[in-house]
Amino acid sequence: MKMKYVSKLQTNIKNYKMIPAKKLTKCVFDGSYTSVFKGKSLNFDELREYAFGDDVKDIDWKSTARSGKVLVRQFIAEKKHNIMFAFDTNRRMLADSEEAVEKKELAIMAAGTLALLVNRNNDYISSMYKTAKGLSYSPFRTGLGNIELMLEGYDNAVTMENHTDINDTLSYIVRNFKRQMILIIVTDLEGLSGISEDNLRHLNVLNDVLVLCVKDVSLEGRNMYDIGEDAYLEDFFGKDKKLRKLIRAEKQRLEDECRVRLSRYGIACAEIGNAENMEKQIMSMLEQHKYKKR
Repeated sequence: MKMKYVSKLQTNIKNYKMIPAKKLTKCVFDGSYTSVFKGKSLNFDELREYAFGDDVKDIDWKSTARSGKVLVRQFIAEKKHNIMFAFDTNRRMLADSEEAVEKKELAIMAAGTLALLVNRNNDYISSMYKTAKGLSYSPFRTGLGNIELMLEGYDNAVTMENHTDINDTLSYIVRNFKRQMILIIVTDLEGLSGISEDNLRHLNVLNDVLVLCVKDVSLEGRNMYDIGEDAYLEDFFGKDKKLRKLIRAEKQRLEDECRVRLSRYGIACAEIGNAENMEKQIMSMLEQHKYKKR
């Protein structure tokens, strides 16, 4: 497999190795914790009812026959986590970021960088996003090939025909995933502001939640996206001082609102505006997540 996306990202990673997980440990990913996940060569822990995404090979058929419920074997392993990326694939992500490149490109860089970091620990990575045709789910797997396919799939899913809402993707995760995992939401300001309180609350109860929020283009840029009108603005709108003031005020209101909401649930967020400070923002988010208290 040709590593088109992975090869571009590997040079961006330096020294920050791991994501801290509050639910099972107070430490950074240092190998001193245990985490529940599936596996064949691991220590058996208990039986539990089958959940969406479980490997059918882990079903205990004898126990299933006795109980009348589909039961799977659950295992305990060290130094492993289940990490899911929930991507916003709405056409807004084709608009420009602060760096005058598509927001989608920065989203790929940020998510890919995090994925490569956790891949060093051989953690399980999954992804979920909506295409114009429906939901796309990638099961938990390890390896660079898995990351490459995840980023390629997300890249292809963001089209002008895609009007999907990341809140719907998160609602699906709430309903169907009962396992503990680290959930990384990749979106922009409008997507973040549209996530419901119920989804944030339910996701945060069971999981460690992080947010990668790609910042929008400045008012003087091109491909400006009007949050209220759900449409791109003509270039001349950026020259109207009164309109620029109104748009700037609305953007500031949404930013403040989102920061308050995330703070309420103890969710750390990296605001990604350009490639130059992306790594710094990601590292800052991880440190915030490490020390935030419930």
